Amino acid sequence: MITLKKRLLAKVPIQEATDGYISLARRIKKEKYLVSAEIAEVEEKKILLLYFYNQPELKEGNTKAAFRVFLSIDDYITQDLSTTTIKWRTGSISSLIGGYYYMRWDEECVLVDDKSSDTIKKFLNTKKDPLLKIDELQQNIMAKRLDKKHQKIKDRIDKQMEKVPKLPWGFKRWIDNIALFHSRYIYYQYKARKKLDGYCTHCKSDVVIESPRHNEKGICPNCKSPITYKAMGKSRKVEDTGQAALIQKVDDGIVVRYFSIYKEYYDHYKEPYLSYIELSRDFYDSKGKVKSYEWLNFKQTGQWRWCDGQGRFGFRGAVLYDKNLDETLKETMWKYSAIKEFATHREGFGFSIYSYLENYKEYPSIEYLVKLRLYKLVDGIITRWGIGRDINLEGKSLKEVLGINKNQLMIAQRIDAGVSELHVIREAEKVNLNLTEDQILFIAEHLNIERVIEMAKYTTVHKIIKYIKSHTSKDKKEDSVYRDWMDYIRFCDELGYDLMNEFILYPKNLMQEHDRLMELVSAKRDKERAKKLEIQKKKIESMAKELTYKYGMEYKGLVIMAPKDATEITKEGQVLHHCVGTYIGRIADGESVVLFIRNKKALNDPYCTLEVIDGKIIQCRGKYNEDMREELKPLLNRFENLKLSHDVKGEAV
Repeated sequence: MITLKKRLLAKVPIQEATDGYISLARRIKKEKYLVSAEIAEVEEKKILLLYFYNQPELKEGNTKAAFRVFLSIDDYITQDLSTTTIKWRTGSISSLIGGYYYMRWDEECVLVDDKSSDTIKKFLNTKKDPLLKIDELQQNIMAKRLDKKHQKIKDRIDKQMEKVPKLPWGFKRWIDNIALFHSRYIYYQYKARKKLDGYCTHCKSDVVIESPRHNEKGICPNCKSPITYKAMGKSRKVEDTGQAALIQKVDDGIVVRYFSIYKEYYDHYKEPYLSYIELSRDFYDSKGKVKSYEWLNFKQTGQWRWCDGQGRFGFRGAVLYDKNLDETLKETMWKYSAIKEFATHREGFGFSIYSYLENYKEYPSIEYLVKLRLYKLVDGIITRWGIGRDINLEGKSLKEVLGINKNQLMIAQRIDAGVSELHVIREAEKVNLNLTEDQILFIAEHLNIERVIEMAKYTTVHKIIKYIKSHTSKDKKEDSVYRDWMDYIRFCDELGYDLMNEFILYPKNLMQEHDRLMELVSAKRDKERAKKLEIQKKKIESMAKELTYKYGMEYKGLVIMAPKDATEITKEGQVLHHCVGTYIGRIADGESVVLFIRNKKALNDPYCTLEVIDGKIIQCRGKYNEDMREELKPLLNRFENLKLSHDVKGEAV
């Protein structure tokens, strides 16, 4: 194997084009590279040396090559000759010459003479097209280089994977029972009688069940496990999926292993098929720094193996194996993280293990919240939804962290309060609004506590919730009913209705009254807008004379004039296709002065529109919002000097 050393290659004398090359370049019509070949000796080893000359430059008499390529049987490198300093390139000739994807570089080149052709053939021991053979050689060398590069990556990853311990005994059984906790059924053959024979897939027992309904939840009478009923005739194909995670000790850190789970119940529901595959591994060192790996198609080579992580898999709901956690984490920064308590507070509970470990490093108070049994709150925090919503994770006391007292904490613990529930508890406390636990949960899920507090001056929370529930249906859920009712309340406010009257506050047919009041409000607003517009129009008309006196002028065939009324402003916007018509309110209120620029010979034809605020030109727009035209600059300069220089800032006109 000949190793090409750049330091030695640079000493090889650079050949320049001969008169024969220049003559050939001038005879060739199509632009190509001219290639010469010779044998160079480096440390008594023979190397093929190719020079590439740019044909247009040769035609002009430039004898310097664009680049030269050194080749051995197992290596190549290119010296760029177009720069004053030595520059080396490792790309193939194809990448250097470029061209369209369907073009071959050898077709863009021509050998300068037979001697060069024979030199290449002899060096490569071939009778094929010499340039095509060089391309094949480079492709083979590139493939070997890539294999070598890939092997280094694979060796590094494999060395890391050797550290991973075996799966714990009984891990598959744990996956079936806990990670797939939701995958428990009682299959039954439907018959028109109250008591039926069934089969529980969890305890694998024949059971007697009463009045089951397909896909409804229930409890196995034998193992007392929560199950879902499945009628055999309607359950030919049941497939469940899940995620599991396992933390194990490696060196001075840990590895978190993630598994995707699949379980299918077909006609063989008594012997379901269970499989799982490990797809991701996160290695944490002693300082908590993480490096991820994933089971992928390595570099699109068709080889499936462990690769550097690319974020392909989102294990945000993985159930964590808990049997080994105390031993695994005892010498790590997560020793007191309470992750085991969080993972096991409910059977089959899935969460983002990565988010928990990362957030605990930043906010150790998470442990405190887990031990307070505020699991829903912790789940919100580790997904970053709760941080910043009135929760101070850097606080030193319960009051600083959660903003609640001990009595409120007891309520929060009983209902497993999340971020939304805590917000309801805090806001209700501010106004001494007493809420039951059920009311807190309902408001947090469906309503807005601030709006409920506002509504409490008309009615009670009990009546609010009762009314919303009474209008829910299969097609209209609580959130939707609440939004419609709030719209209705706003309409009532706008129309001046007495909301202390429960007949008005709680309409029997909410949507009918909602739509009726919406039409009344719309008509009221239209009437008010029309009245307001009429007032604005009169203001603009009354201002026209004063504005004309103050700003009107003529210069070199162009005129600046004030609009006579609002109709002219609307027409200006329509003809010039810009938005000055929307400025009528601002103009009437004296916030803006709009002026027309017209040709003296066509005073009724819109040309450009000018806006002045506080004695300064804000904009000058032509058709389709065209910027100020060059021919208007002399006029506007004169306008500024004569009409604006004495304007007082902020003066209403």
